[in-house]
Amino acid sequence: MAGNMPALESYIEKQFGGRFTEQRDVKSVGTTPTLLAPNDYERMGLTVVNLGSSVVTLDPFSGMVDGQGILLLTSGSFMTLTARDDLSLVGSAWYATVSTGTENVYVLQVKRFAAIQQS
Repeated sequence: MAGNMPALESYIEKQFGGRFTEQRDVKSVGTTPTLLAPNDYERMGLTVVNLGSSVVTLDPFSGMVDGQGILLLTSGSFMTLTARDDLSLVGSAWYATVSTGTENVYVLQVKRFAAIQQS
């Protein structure tokens, strides 16, 4: 019953056309492409936050080249994709690299009907 559901949950379900789940993760990214989020056309929202002190490069292709893609500058830079605004890009597989060393990135996926899976 929608009247007993929290307002935000009700709003998101109306936007997505049904129930949703959230999957939160911190991924370690190195110099070779690291898969942050697999191809998933039930994913309705994706946010990636750079938690480190080096620039992180994002790209929806595994054959990416560091520095050629979407750059997340240091400490808190982020990318957010939604189905409404970004169409199929939100469902694409997303990869990340850094020029040297490793950095951590926070990944939030909001999926319709999908069960939360631990990675």
